[in-house]
Amino acid sequence: RTLKTYLSNEFKRNTPNPERLKNFDKLTDAIADTVKKGEAINIYADYDADGIMSAVAMSLFLKETGAKVNTYIGVRDKEGHGPNQQTIARAAKNGGMLLFLDFGTTHGEAVKFALKQKLKVGIIDHHDAPEANSAKDALPAKAILVNPRQKGDKFGKVVPCTGVLTWYTIAGLRDKIPEAQHINPEKYLPFAAITAIADRVDLQRQNRTITRQGLIELQKTEIDGLKALCEVANLGKDISARKVGMRLNPLINAAGRVAQGKLVYDIFTQPTLYKSRLRADRLEDLNDERRELQKAGTDHATDHVGKLNKLPPVIMLKDSAYHLGVLGLIAQSLTSRYGISSLVGGIDKNGHVTFSARSPSHGGIDWGKFINNKVKKELGDAFLKGGGHPGAAGGTLKPEAWERFVELATKEAKLAKNAARQLPFEEVDAELKFEDISFKLIREMRRKLGPFGDGNPAPTFLFKDLEIKDIRELSFGGLKLELTDGNQQLYGIIDRDTAIPEISERMKVNISAELTINEFRGKEEAQLRIHTIAKKPVRKKK
Repeated sequence: RTLKTYLSNEFKRNTPNPERLKNFDKLTDAIADTVKKGEAINIYADYDADGIMSAVAMSLFLKETGAKVNTYIGVRDKEGHGPNQQTIARAAKNGGMLLFLDFGTTHGEAVKFALKQKLKVGIIDHHDAPEANSAKDALPAKAILVNPRQKGDKFGKVVPCTGVLTWYTIAGLRDKIPEAQHINPEKYLPFAAITAIADRVDLQRQNRTITRQGLIELQKTEIDGLKALCEVANLGKDISARKVGMRLNPLINAAGRVAQGKLVYDIFTQPTLYKSRLRADRLEDLNDERRELQKAGTDHATDHVGKLNKLPPVIMLKDSAYHLGVLGLIAQSLTSRYGISSLVGGIDKNGHVTFSARSPSHGGIDWGKFINNKVKKELGDAFLKGGGHPGAAGGTLKPEAWERFVELATKEAKLAKNAARQLPFEEVDAELKFEDISFKLIREMRRKLGPFGDGNPAPTFLFKDLEIKDIRELSFGGLKLELTDGNQQLYGIIDRDTAIPEISERMKVNISAELTINEFRGKEEAQLRIHTIAKKPVRKKK
C-alpha cells in the first residue's frame, strides 16, 4: 500500500487535509473576513526564496480577488533576521491585518508591537517553536499562528516549508472569499514547488506530491513573472527539481543576499512579460556577485579549517571578512565538505555578530531546538534575535557573547548523535554498466520516483572498472571527468564540496553516481553526478 501511494500520481490522495493544521480555519476565516470588510492585507515576508515566493503567491492570489494588498519583504543588511518594527509601523498606516510569512514564531516582541498598532496578526511559518517561550518571545493569544512545529499541531511528521503552507492557505481561502470562486489554486503550485526545493524540506508525502505537481504546473504557467524567471534561469522544456535548485533558486536568493528581495517581487508587478523579463535579467548580475562573494568566503573558511590540528566537534567561524548575505552558503559548503555542523558569523553595521548555521542530514546539531531552548536561555539579552529548524538557522548576538556561544555549540555537538565526523558509508541502489544508460531510463526514474531532493534522494548506482581519460576544472570549482569502460565514454561531474581522493588521468576507479541529463546549446547527453570515487589497486602482471 505504501509503495502504491509513493508511485501514485494522484494529487488529493497524497496531500493531507490542511484542516489538521492547528489554527488553519481560524487564520483563513480571519483573512477572508478582512477581505470582505474591504480592509487591507499587509504581507510581511522574510528575504529568502521561501519568504519571497510565498509573499508573491499570496499577493497575486489576493489581488485576483480584488483585495487591498500591501507587500513588504525584509531587507537583510538593514533589518537582519526577523521582522522590523519600522516596517510594521509602515504597514499599520494601512490598517487591517498583518500577515507574517516565514518568520514570526519566535518574534513575540514584533508581534506584540503589531497588535499595539491595532493590526490583526496572522503568522504562517515552519521554524521551530520554543518548548517554553520567554516573556519576550511569547506570542500573544490574539496572534493566529499556523506552524506545524507548534505544540498541539496534528499535521504530521513531514513538515512543509512556508511556501507549501501558503499554498494550502490559498486553497482554503478559495472557498471562503466569494470573489475567489473562479480561481484554480493549482496555478499557484509552482510557488510551493520552488520554495520546497529552495528550503530543502524532506520531499516526502505532501511535500513530494506538491513539488511534483508544482513542477508540472510551472512547465505550462501563464504567470508572466514565472515565465520570465524560467527564461532567465534557462530551465528549458523539461523542468526538474535539480534545475530549479541549481539554476532558478540561486537567482531568487541572490536578490535577498546581495541587494533586496523586493527585486524579485517587482518582477511579478510588471504589466507585460517583456518588462518582467527586463527585471528578471537584473538577477543574473546579482547572482554573479553572489558567486564571487561565496567563493571568497568559502576559500577563506576552508583555509582556516585546514590549518587546524584537529577537526572540532562543530565548526564555528567569525570574521568581518564574511559578507552577511552568503553566510549560510559558506556554512553549507563547510558542512558538505567536512560532514559536521557548521556556523559562520559576520559583523553587521551595529557591530553585532550575525550568523548562519547548517547541519548534515545524517546528524549533528538540531539548530532550531538548540537556539530556542538553550542559547536564548543561556545568553539572555545578549542573544538579540534568531531561530531556525533542525538543519539550518540564523540569528544575531552581541559580540561579547560569542565565546560562550561557541562553548554551548561545542557541548551540544558532542551530545548530538553522529556529530563527530564520519566518512559516510555510500549505499547504492544497483550496479550498472554504461551500456544500460539511456534517456528513457533517466526520464522514467524521474517521472515515477521524483522529484528528487532531501528525504527522497535520486537512485545511486555503482560503476566498476572505469578509467579516467581526462580531468577538467569547472568555473564553479568542481571537476568534469571523462570516463571510459573500454567501450563507451561518459562525462561525470564532481561538485565543489564532494570529498574525493587524489585522482589522475589513466587511473582505474570504481564510482557511485546518479544519472542526469546535461543540456547545452540545444543538445542533450547522459551524464553522471559522482558521489564517491574509489581507486582500484593496480599491480604488474607476473
